[in-house]
Amino acid sequence: MCGTPDFPSGLETWIQQEMEADKANGAYLRIQNAFNIPVVVHVINNGEAIGSGSNISAAQINSQIDALNQNWKKLNTDWTSTPVVWQPVVADMEITFCLAQTDPNGNATTGIDRVNRNTKGFSTPPYNLTYFDPTIKPVTIWDPNRYLNIWVTELTGGVLGYALYPPGSTLSDLNYISDSTNDGVVIEYLAFGTVGNVSPPYNLGKVTTHEIGHCFGLHHIWGDANCGNDYCADTPPAVTYNTGCPSFPHNAYNSCGADSNGEMFMNYMDYTNDNCAHMFTNDQKARVQTVMMHSSFRVNEAASTACNVAAPSAPVADFSANKRFISVGGSVNFTDLSINTPTSWSWTFTGGSPGVSTLQNPSNVVYNAAGTYAVSLTATNSLGSNTKTKSAYITVFTGSGPCDTLDNLHAGDSLVLYKVSPGNCGGGAWGYMAGHNCYHDIAKADKFTGYNSTFQVTGVILDFGVAHAADSSSTFSAKVWDSNGALGAPNSTLGSQPVNYLIAQTDHANHTVTMVHFASPVTVGASSFYCGIQFSYTNPTDTLALITNLSGDSEPGTAWELQTGGWYQYSSVASWGINVSNFIFPIMCPVASADVVESDHVQTYTVFPNPNSGNSINVLVKLTNENSFEINIYDVFGQKLQSKQFSGTNGGLYQLDASAFSNGFYFVELKTGNESHTQRIILAR
Repeated sequence: MCGTPDFPSGLETWIQQEMEADKANGAYLRIQNAFNIPVVVHVINNGEAIGSGSNISAAQINSQIDALNQNWKKLNTDWTSTPVVWQPVVADMEITFCLAQTDPNGNATTGIDRVNRNTKGFSTPPYNLTYFDPTIKPVTIWDPNRYLNIWVTELTGGVLGYALYPPGSTLSDLNYISDSTNDGVVIEYLAFGTVGNVSPPYNLGKVTTHEIGHCFGLHHIWGDANCGNDYCADTPPAVTYNTGCPSFPHNAYNSCGADSNGEMFMNYMDYTNDNCAHMFTNDQKARVQTVMMHSSFRVNEAASTACNVAAPSAPVADFSANKRFISVGGSVNFTDLSINTPTSWSWTFTGGSPGVSTLQNPSNVVYNAAGTYAVSLTATNSLGSNTKTKSAYITVFTGSGPCDTLDNLHAGDSLVLYKVSPGNCGGGAWGYMAGHNCYHDIAKADKFTGYNSTFQVTGVILDFGVAHAADSSSTFSAKVWDSNGALGAPNSTLGSQPVNYLIAQTDHANHTVTMVHFASPVTVGASSFYCGIQFSYTNPTDTLALITNLSGDSEPGTAWELQTGGWYQYSSVASWGINVSNFIFPIMCPVASADVVESDHVQTYTVFPNPNSGNSINVLVKLTNENSFEINIYDVFGQKLQSKQFSGTNGGLYQLDASAFSNGFYFVELKTGNESHTQRIILAR
């Protein structure tokens, strides 16, 4: 049985529009295009020996790739058993599949990703869509712009496989349309391939052929309704699905008005046994090729080079830090980003303690003196070594230094909005992992460490992927909690600031972050604290959801949530089982810093990071009311170097181009009405 949900009407509208546009501009000849798709097979297993149970063998996986290439390229010998009347429409889909030879880091791979569900904390199989999609897929998926992801596991309820439909554009409904966290197909391991742990009558690789059809834009031939429409004129109408292995002609002169040829039960998009399914049609090919030419993941997969063998080579060293601007006594965590599989690492932290490390990902490197310091990493494997040095990479300022932000995101992170799969809480489930959802989660937060405890939290920057206000009275709260709960969980509220949903909704509509200013600065402890949001469910149409990075970008994850039963890390099996960080940036300022501006017009004015080693200056502005203002940059001689004007807004987060400025001191002025507020910034690149 196929577990793929009904085809979304909005997607069908989009496909029809693209097909008509291609016909109009002559691009319909595209059906001659050939595509090569890199595949990664994620084998979700129980820790069995390879070849046992769900931990299927490489031979079984390879047999499925062979079957796909036969079926999709019309190389299967059984296509000739198609009734003569339909043989002219049997199509070579012009699509081939290969197991990926290069992984997302540029290293050599077999294209087989074995995942022991015990080490990941996944529940015991069998699995269904409502658990697998939000829990397992985001943790294991490879970039769907480069790979077709296939998961092989044990499925529940007699389901042999399911797929999510390809993303289009301007869709009117989004249920079961894939995104960067879940694109691909899931197959029952006993129906995957042609050898090994396979079970008749689904032992010829046709189930995966069928599900990839959905992933590439095909309907079931009966259109998921009695005499439904699959939008392919060369597939006769069918009353419903067919099973087993009927004889031709089958169901001739049915209630759909079919002719004496009956229903095309041998089409891969029916439910017949593997030994009876053996063909696609020309119109199905036209749909698939439309998707391959226009749907984002499919277009990018076709251009991927992941089928090319990665030649063994010496590492190319690279790294990132969780913070680059800290106060004296603060600590930094470093992450190795080197490619080509290094086996040893040698770090040098000028000005840091410890000054050297051989760990892959050193943490808690403390800087006890103000200054700007270099970091160096040498990555080595059997083929050689490579060194990456980043000068002026870590800047340490004294306790009386400027305001700055904390964050748990990293350069190069993918920012995503994780949705709760429909059906998670029963029919009609809705919501988002990092926001309102059907579980009625109470709060979302991130844990922050490695800051100067003489600083206070004066505000927070939030980035919402969804923000909708039921009315003008709805509010949520930005909050700060201590870390005194069990096992360091959030506990007591240290500070809270109500925020109108309309503010978040307006910011989101304007494609900007939401900035919250705490009426009273919040004093936090010396070790760690939590910052985030708390919302209510008073009006069910109030909706907020934070942006996060992609699962695995943060190891370990820093995101937490408050459920009715208490606080849990997102990485917990009692939560979502993934390692991420929320887009939550606390604004940290020394006591009595200039971040809190007492005036008629300005609530918050912050320039960060400071000192600054980049080519842009971030300016955070919060006005009491909508107004006109300008931001000016002056050099030390008072010469105006840059000026930007803004009107009809109460502020936001703005970036000023500083790429043409040399290192040194500058002054950034906020001017509104008769008021002027100036902060000094240091460029040290």
